Amino acid sequence: MVAVPSQKDLTDKGLELLGQIFHFYRWELRGLSQRAFCQEINTYWNFQVASHQVISTIENGSIRGGVRSVPMQLLSFGYPFTYWPSRGRAFTLHELLAVGLGEIEPVLSVAPVSQIDAFGRWIVRDGVTPEEQIAMVGDRGIPPERWAEIKRGGKMLAHEAIALHDLVDLSEDSFLMLCGHFPRMGRHWEPPDNEPPALPLEWSPPVFSADTLS
Repeated sequence: MVAVPSQKDLTDKGLELLGQIFHFYRWELRGLSQRAFCQEINTYWNFQVASHQVISTIENGSIRGGVRSVPMQLLSFGYPFTYWPSRGRAFTLHELLAVGLGEIEPVLSVAPVSQIDAFGRWIVRDGVTPEEQIAMVGDRGIPPERWAEIKRGGKMLAHEAIALHDLVDLSEDSFLMLCGHFPRMGRHWEPPDNEPPALPLEWSPPVFSADTLS
């Protein structure tokens, strides 16, 4: 018979990462206070399933008196309100439990790490529905079927990256590099305002004698 893990099997590192996961989504991506974040979760479920005290507990560490614990109700109802950068989507409940048990250690980065991550952050941050996504990328010349490929990580062409870079709040050059293209270096450099005067063609550097330097 397989042993089923319990809260005593949670690791210190796992609990720390769970707190970072919720903080990353709440603050780094959404800029929400703990109370606003709590309200968002409760509104989604149309039931009071979270409180800002519970959110504070998980973000600030869940070890009390040396006993490892995690508010399981928040995990059960809060997992849609998380984000895994390398996969461009929310964690599943099973994945959050695996984090708490120390079985996986996801990396959370403030800067986008891939094309999928960049679009995932845009969708999470702005709450863009699938219909709104199609309309917005369509305005930039990307048809729906092509957008579906891009969201799955399909290789973007340079002109597609240039067309969509503003959606993900990245500069054109940064997004080109993130999508595996070379930026158009030099195109944005303006000539200097004050050009130094040109030297006459017959000019040559002065030659000093030993007497002059003594």
